[in-house]
Amino acid sequence: MVLKEEKVVVTQPEQGDFKAFSAICTHQHRLLANVSDGTVNRACHGSRLRITDGSVDRGPATGPLPPEQITVEGKSIRPA
Repeated sequence: MVLKEEKVVVTQPEQGDFKAFSAICTHQHRLLANVSDGTVNRACHGSRLRITDGSVDRGPATGPLPPEQITVEGKSIRPA
């Protein structure tokens, strides 16, 4: 899920394993659109970044998404 106001994307590569990254694409520094099929996506230019580690799956993104800190409590997920 993309938390637009916080500019953080939260992924769940495996049940109970949450990851968080900056939701700003490394290509043109715009907000990422969504998470689907194992990648975080920027619809405008087609960049795809892996949900497991934020690395580039398909460009034009130029590098991985920086990690972010989150707090997971029950069903609540929020930036730390």
